Amino acid sequence: MPAEDATTATRLQSAEQAQALDDPALKPWHLKMSVQLYNADKKPADAGTIEEWWVGPNKFRRVFTTPSYTATELRNPGGFFRSGSDVAPPFLLARLLEDVVHPIQFSQLASEFSLEERKQATKTSEMDCFALRPRAKGLSDVTASGLTNYCLRDGDTTLLATYDTALVSLPAAIGAFNGRHIPVDLNILINGNRIASAHIQILEAMDESAGKFDAADGLAAAKDDPVQVNSGALVGRIVKTAPPGYPRFAFANHVTGTVVFDLVIGSDGKVRNVSVVYASDPLLVDANTMTPLHQWTYRPFVVDGTPVDVETVTAINFR
Repeated sequence: MPAEDATTATRLQSAEQAQALDDPALKPWHLKMSVQLYNADKKPADAGTIEEWWVGPNKFRRVFTTPSYTATELRNPGGFFRSGSDVAPPFLLARLLEDVVHPIQFSQLASEFSLEERKQATKTSEMDCFALRPRAKGLSDVTASGLTNYCLRDGDTTLLATYDTALVSLPAAIGAFNGRHIPVDLNILINGNRIASAHIQILEAMDESAGKFDAADGLAAAKDDPVQVNSGALVGRIVKTAPPGYPRFAFANHVTGTVVFDLVIGSDGKVRNVSVVYASDPLLVDANTMTPLHQWTYRPFVVDGTPVDVETVTAINFR
């Protein structure tokens, strides 16, 4: 790796650690955040809370409470457990939590990506932005907007924005906890429209006993949640695609717009589940649109040498 590339990677890795709450070096903490989801008309939809008690990567309890999804998750030395049916949290809830607890994904991807650094102007200053460019052949001409990008405060390690092919995550207010930069207020946008937001109500150190990590009563053994992966990180991993068909009624009525799909990709690289995260017009979603996405396949995503299930999004523009 050239010295310049190594220096750039070192800075982004430092920024990743500076935002990470799930660092094993941290003492146990308790987080509670309010969340709000919005529909395509920019009107509030689901609202609720996400709460987590954390001791380490293999010891935590999470509680999701919204009108459409309520569940408790627990990991301890005995395994992973969840209340009710074995249904993972909806994408946007999981993404909001990920954007608070570990918003930069680079360390586990460093071998597959090179970094392109550039300055990007804001209304008041400049940001240092880093695009993750896949090392795979044939991807050198993909524009930066089609990749995962992390933008840091000029000369600092504070994360100011994350964006890729589908979503933009913007901290609206940034605080500090145990030397980490924490988004006190956070917004997720699609095409400039806010579709989800979060506000941290509580983030505090705690005694390990407060998390009730041994209490699995009412919980059932469950499969691990898919690893959340930014869509730009899967550029270059696609093996096979099938173009979504233009919904017939939308085409006949000249309806255009964007649909963002949530994809759960199995450890074998095959798409296991497809759902809609956002549709600028409901007429753009029908079986003609969604069925082909089930035929997509990817090169399996590997973490610590083991293929894992991942969850990501993809945006389809209908014109």
